[in-house]
Amino acid sequence: MTIWITGAHGMLGTDLSTLARRQFAQIDTVISEELPQTLSHKTSSSSETTANRLNLHKNLVRPCRLVVSDDLLTSSSETTILETDRETDITDSAVVSDFIEKNKPDIIINCAAYTAVDNAESEKELNYKLNCTGIKNLGECSAQAGIPIIHISTDYVLNGSEPNQLRETDPINPQNEYGRAKAEGELALAKSNPKHIIVRTAWLYGINGKNFVKSMLNLMRTKEKISVVGDQLGNPTWTFDLSRALLKIAHQLTSQQINLYQLNSPQPQQLNPQQPQYGIYHFSGDGITSWHGFAVEIQKQAIAKGLLQKSIEIAAIPSSEWKSPANRPLWSALDKTKIKNNFGVEVPAWQTSLSQYLDLELAATQPHSTIPNHTL
Repeated sequence: MTIWITGAHGMLGTDLSTLARRQFAQIDTVISEELPQTLSHKTSSSSETTANRLNLHKNLVRPCRLVVSDDLLTSSSETTILETDRETDITDSAVVSDFIEKNKPDIIINCAAYTAVDNAESEKELNYKLNCTGIKNLGECSAQAGIPIIHISTDYVLNGSEPNQLRETDPINPQNEYGRAKAEGELALAKSNPKHIIVRTAWLYGINGKNFVKSMLNLMRTKEKISVVGDQLGNPTWTFDLSRALLKIAHQLTSQQINLYQLNSPQPQQLNPQQPQYGIYHFSGDGITSWHGFAVEIQKQAIAKGLLQKSIEIAAIPSSEWKSPANRPLWSALDKTKIKNNFGVEVPAWQTSLSQYLDLELAATQPHSTIPNHTL
């Protein structure tokens, strides 16, 4: 199996690539033989990132051939991971076509995206170029090659209301430019390649890159009181959990000869390994909270783990008091029934995943730290 991961150096892409590569006992030997120049990181004690401290992520720009054998993929197979980022411009259809022709991937997992939600209100051209045109190119070129593609989308294409969790068949209703571009990207992919899986996710955080958890930890260390929006509700999602789900889906799609195409089945079916269904799926952490509730849980767990030394006041405020260029949906809790039934994907409780993520943050603060066994 050959997997092409685009956007491999972003927050999700890095974890996805790392997880795929960390299944192998001979990983260090393989990487050092093929890419010795990528193993060193220039860092300083004041700016060293969590990822560098844990030595989790190698920024590979060339293919690395590895042998998969673990319970994640449930079978042994030789796997080639093709990792690309900005050096392979997905907004140029000729570049995408040439890459596929040269490397012949069996499946594409697209993590490339423009994700600066507020900036998208003014940087509309760049937003649409990356989130729509690039996806259209990937869809058309993968269809020409006859291969499936998994694309990551967002809860921001929807806007529902309590108490019903949002399903894949709910009407598109984006509230900002980012959501509109992602929605158009979904449509472009669906039209261009019938062998597509669109995975909408929400409230992502990960060890590599800026995110809400890191921001809260920094504020809680330096402030006596913070205010966090309390009327927007959704599902916090750890990039590691999403990465596991994506790899499981990719394996099922490539290990079976798929001839069935059923888009947005209204009635999720029990897992049939011979006939996975293409279409739109939702994946996010299990359980619903607000940004304020998320912040409160971050502080609670961080204090218990020794990441924070004291508690501070966390005030809940309405969205109307938090001024930002882009509007956010007040309700974006995603229903995961379809992805669980059709692909057998596990959806951990968001509090459990947060705890495991904070273990990584804690390990990063300690010298000669190692990666906790339950994570990467």
